[in-house]
Parts: sequence; C-alpha cells; structure tokens
Amino acid sequence: MPKIAALLTVHNRCQLTLACLSSLFEQVLPTDFVIQVYLVDDGSSDGTTHEVLRCFPAVDVIQGDGTLFWCGGMRRAWAEAAKGQYDYYLWLNDDTTLLPGAIGTLLGTAAQLRGKHGRDAIVVGSTRDPETGSLTFGGKLLSDFSMVEPSDTPQPCDMMNGNVALIPRAVFEVVGNLSADYTHAIGDHDYSLRAVYKGIPVYVGPGYFGECKATISPLWVRPEIPLRQRWRALHGPKGLPPSEYSVFLRQHLPSRRLWLLFKLYTRAVIPFLWQ
Repeated sequence: MPKIAALLTVHNRCQLTLACLSSLFEQVLPTDFVIQVYLVDDGSSDGTTHEVLRCFPAVDVIQGDGTLFWCGGMRRAWAEAAKGQYDYYLWLNDDTTLLPGAIGTLLGTAAQLRGKHGRDAIVVGSTRDPETGSLTFGGKLLSDFSMVEPSDTPQPCDMMNGNVALIPRAVFEVVGNLSADYTHAIGDHDYSLRAVYKGIPVYVGPGYFGECKATISPLWVRPEIPLRQRWRALHGPKGLPPSEYSVFLRQHLPSRRLWLLFKLYTRAVIPFLWQ
C-alpha cells in the first residue's frame, strides 16, 4: 500500500492551518494510497494544536518552541516522517489550500516523469491567487529567478517554492533533508538545486494545484519603514539574513555572489531605487 507523508510547519495561523488540512483530507487519493500528516506547531499561542487535534485527530503534531521557523520545522517533520519509510513526501504550506485532484495529479505526473527519465523526479505544484488567479508560487529558473508559468504539460525548472511539492523517497535518499544552513527562507530553493546537481529532474506540474495569496513586500524593502527597522528585518530570521544568503550564493551562484549581496544591501538601505 503506497504511503504519503505530508509535512507542514505552522505558527499562529490556526484558521489557515485548518483550511489547508481540510483541503488535504478532502483529496481523493488513488486506489490503495494512504496519507499521514506530520505537522510541526512551532510554539503557536492561538490554540492551533488543540484545534488541529480536535478536527483532525489522526494528525501527528510535533511541538516546537518558536525558534524553528519554516526550514527548522520542516526538517524536524521530515526527520520524524522518515522513520516510517514513506513512498512520497508532500511539502505543504499552511497558507495554501489544495485544489480538487491536486494529489492525484502530482502522483500521476511523478509516474509520467519516472517513465520519461528512468528515475524519480520532484514535482512542484503551482499556486494561484484566489482573487486574481495569477501565479503566486511554484517553480523558478536559476538564471533570472523568474517564475515558470504552468501549462498543460510538465515544465522543467531549477528552483521551487515549498508551498506544494512532491518528493519521492528515492529523491530523499539521495538529497537528504533540508539544509541546516537556512532558518526560514531559501531552504526550498537550495533543496531543489541540490537535487538538480545530483541529476534529479525537477518539474512544474501541469496546471494549478492550490490557491495561496501572494506574499506582501517584506519590511526590509519598503521605503516607508525606517532604515533601522528595515535593517533589523533583513537580518531577522524571517527576512533574508545576508549570512545565509551568502551561503546560498556561494553554493549556487558564485560568479554573481558579490553583485547580488551588494544588491541585497542596497535594496534594504535605498529601497526606492528598486521599485
């Protein structure tokens, strides 16, 4: 019986978390497939754990202390799930609601790509804004960080957002867990690039798989925010800490590292130049 482990990290977004889980458990899985959810509640104070277990008692809730953030929480969820020898691991953000048929399409695309390449591939699910219908998260190209527009056939990409992604066990056995170099952001980009370097195909699946609002501009690029506050936001765990970004650039874009670091700092110090 094929098994899927769904991995989530949540913090103080109880209603979004419940909506996400509802959309997951409403999925019609292929025959004989089963799914188990591993959810890290990273120190929520809004009753998330209580409500999740009340509505979805089968969810395996793992408690964090509020210092894990996305990458740390996903690493912990994945490490716990890996003990169960699952056939697939599903990354899912709690601000994303899956569209009907999303899991079936992910699995079907994974099988299609396995037949095409002779090995397992990562399948990235694109999300759209629930109001505008525009692309919000999915796959990207390393060359210019541009988003890959989904079509009716799988499209190759280099990097992925972690909102919706299906990772077969064979990929996990080669690439491993998310890197401990990252606290919150860009760990998902790093993971897919590490897979690409090991010869593992990464594809954007056909069509849309979920709905998720676009992220508003972070504090550190907003001109109306005082410089000192922008600087703190940039270096904070939910910003884009230059120390972590430098690791990413050294590993994946060494020839552009100095320029992109300069751009990062100038975006924080003189944000109106980059509007």
